[in-house]
Amino acid sequence: ATIPHVIKRRKYTPSRPATAVVQSVWKPNTISASDLQSFLLDAGKVLKQMSESQGLELTMMEHRLMLMGRSQEEVTANLASSSFRAVEYREFNKDGILALLHECRYDTSAALVALANAPPETYLTLWTKEEQELYNAGFR
Repeated sequence: ATIPHVIKRRKYTPSRPATAVVQSVWKPNTISASDLQSFLLDAGKVLKQMSESQGLELTMMEHRLMLMGRSQEEVTANLASSSFRAVEYREFNKDGILALLHECRYDTSAALVALANAPPETYLTLWTKEEQELYNAGFR
């Protein structure tokens, strides 16, 4: 057997300088959980319409809404209800959407207007057809 030569490792160089200031983009308890959930659902509808108008194809993921701030009985009674299901798309950039909400000082109406006026690439992670096929082929 032939043993290959050892490849020298390159030293890791961080892309962010050590002097970079970390900025908080979320203030806990500034907006209620239900208002936040409503905002995210509305933002999803806006992004879906934007993507459809540009002929973009999104990957749907259905999940149950988190039932924050509700009693255990309410959660149990409503968990099976379709009103507590949400459709989300893999391409949504939730961190970017939440940062926008923070920039708009948690004014959901202003954040939705800003979202609608932004290019779709700002809040969607878009892949080409070839990238999608290669990604999906990795799971076969």
